[in-house]
Amino acid sequence: DWFQSTSWLWSLPFKWSAGIFCAKGHNPHFRMEKHPCPACTHPHPMDPISVTALCTKAAHLQQDFIQAWPAPFQALVSDWWHAAPSARHKRNFIRTFLPFPLYNHLFSRMGLTKTSFNSQLGAALKERRDKTTNAVKTAKEWLIDYPLCFPLPPAVSLNLWSMKGSPMGTSLSSAPKRKPQYHDPDPLPSKVTQKSATRTPKRDKKTPHRPLTQPAIRPQKLPPPQPF
Repeated sequence: DWFQSTSWLWSLPFKWSAGIFCAKGHNPHFRMEKHPCPACTHPHPMDPISVTALCTKAAHLQQDFIQAWPAPFQALVSDWWHAAPSARHKRNFIRTFLPFPLYNHLFSRMGLTKTSFNSQLGAALKERRDKTTNAVKTAKEWLIDYPLCFPLPPAVSLNLWSMKGSPMGTSLSSAPKRKPQYHDPDPLPSKVTQKSATRTPKRDKKTPHRPLTQPAIRPQKLPPPQPF
């Protein structure tokens, strides 16, 4: 919702929502292995989006994304965030997405019908757009101003970039890989009949101008001018 409402001339919304935003001093977006964080000492991926979503030193940035929601959704979103959801859902929330567990949490707590709930949710998403833009800008400036010190401690997990359940993806699982299978081609026909060429009938040439219904009227000659 937030990415669709931004200007296509601005590259930050696409990079942030797609999870490919990079900042100097942090791991690139395709390095998803966990390192002991030099700032909070907890192991988590060290790319900019993961640092914003999982590092305890970025708690003020996380609150900016939570407070972008209007009432009464803001309190429910805060309860969901502090109920220790998975790192994958936290990361997608910081990418301005609406994770399915958050949607189910809001729907169960609001006590409304699905039609009225979706209507109020759509109005809330429109209202949070401007504050989300400010939150993304603040997070970008903070990540640039406070780069992590390199070299990082050794990784404690594998790179989850292309693995099933990667925090980069938005689906619950990766697409199943189909095994290559060989199929014999269809046999060639034993007899081929040649179709006779069909000629298109010639069209009558149309006149370049439509015929006049009335004869043209020639202008009458004027008398020569008389001297004064």
